[in-house]
Amino acid sequence: MMKEYEMTDLGSMKYFLGIQVQQSEKGIFMYQEKPDIVHTVSVVSRFMNDPSNHHFAAVKRILRYVQGTKGYGIKYTQEKESILVGFTDSDWAGAIDDRRSTSGHVFFLGSRVISWSSKKQSTMALSTAAVEYILATSTACEAVWIRRILADLRQEQNTPTNLYCDNMSTIVMTKNPVFHSRSKHIELRHILSKNWLKMERLN
Repeated sequence: MMKEYEMTDLGSMKYFLGIQVQQSEKGIFMYQEKPDIVHTVSVVSRFMNDPSNHHFAAVKRILRYVQGTKGYGIKYTQEKESILVGFTDSDWAGAIDDRRSTSGHVFFLGSRVISWSSKKQSTMALSTAAVEYILATSTACEAVWIRRILADLRQEQNTPTNLYCDNMSTIVMTKNPVFHSRSKHIELRHILSKNWLKMERLN
């Protein structure tokens, strides 16, 4: 590539987008000895004008987390099996300030983590079933996107991608049809909220 483009060879990658990288014959180890705690610190800093003992305890917990997880990371080794699997989970109205739910997902290719996310949902859910419905929808879209990228990289998935979701309310609804009427609002609520957010951005 250096013959075709003007570029400089900096050797093996050691640091990229806040992530430190160690490469060896055994595999690749990625870690964040300088953890990205911007979001956590920004939440705590909202209460700087009138802090309490709860906020002080939260700050101490952040420092304990940083101290205790400096050596944690993800190790990538060569494997023969490369099946895409996804896991999702969320809380319900976990944010005390706006009562929104925080969702997260992680995708594995074999035993290797290749994609992950954790963020607040853009809509406010009225039940745990609605939370998991919204999360499952966004995770399924992510799975489709990852499968297309893998196909472009000649790692096409020949089997369906399993998504594992801890959703007890859905299990109850499948066993008892009486509860189906309680879930009719979920799709409508989700669609209306997304359209409302789009209109707000345009304004």
